Amino acid sequence: MILNIKDVLESPDIRKDFEFDIFFKNSPFDDKNLLNKKILFKGYLENKHSLVSLYISTNFKHPFLCDRCLCDFEEEFSLSYNHIISKDNSYCSEDEKDVILCENNVIDLSDISISDLIMSSPFKVLCKKECKGLCFKCGIDLNYNCCSCNKKEIDPRLQILGQLLS
Repeated sequence: MILNIKDVLESPDIRKDFEFDIFFKNSPFDDKNLLNKKILFKGYLENKHSLVSLYISTNFKHPFLCDRCLCDFEEEFSLSYNHIISKDNSYCSEDEKDVILCENNVIDLSDISISDLIMSSPFKVLCKKECKGLCFKCGIDLNYNCCSCNKKEIDPRLQILGQLLS
């Protein structure tokens, strides 16, 4: 969603509310292509004392596959982001990642929101904190069943590493 923010940039002490949705399908945020729906984003721009701030929030459920046991589960996300909007580079520095440079008095809220979602997405997704995963030998889900596999047997490719511990 492209938003013209000229009025906010030029008027002190003004607030502009917005609402938009993004349809996710085959997005970089969803590497397993489980999410296939619209996500609603709400927020506002606020000019206080010539400093323009952008606030965006969303709340949605996302289906996942557990990285350890491969079971399906859903997790609810409630995310909010803050950015500073600048017409020039005066607020931009190497260390300041939350400053968005506004060109031609417009910003693309979709790009900003997708980037924020990607940056806040978890690297490892677990169905529960104590997930035991699958047995590396027989493949049984160790959260629900026990197996009789010999867990002390070392993979022959990794036996050389055992010498480092001796």
